[in-house]
Amino acid sequence: MPRGKAMEIEYTDAEVIANFPEVMQHVRAGKTIVVLCDGEPWAEIRLAKDKKVPGETRAEYLERTGQLMPSKERWNPPPGVRVEGGLDRFLEERGSWKAPM
Repeated sequence: MPRGKAMEIEYTDAEVIANFPEVMQHVRAGKTIVVLCDGEPWAEIRLAKDKKVPGETRAEYLERTGQLMPSKERWNPPPGVRVEGGLDRFLEERGSWKAPM
C-alpha cells in the first residue's frame, strides 16, 4: 500500500451501499471515511450526494439510493423487525404533504 499523502476516492451513496454495506450504518453523505493501512491513513473515501435523475420521483430516488426500502418491505417487515416511518405512511396514504386540519 502506498505511503505518504492519502488519496481521495469519491463514491455516491448507492455505490457505498453496494460496496461497503457495513459502513453505511455509521456514515452518511457528505462525510469522509479514512481508510487505515498498518495504522496510518491510506485513503479517504468521501461520500458524495447522489443527484436526482430527471423524471425520477422522490420515492424512486430514495429507494434507488438506499435511503428508503421498497414499500412492500417497508410496511410488511419480517417478524421481530421494527420499522419507523408512521408519518411517511400517513402522508403517502393521504396523498398530501399538508398537515390535517
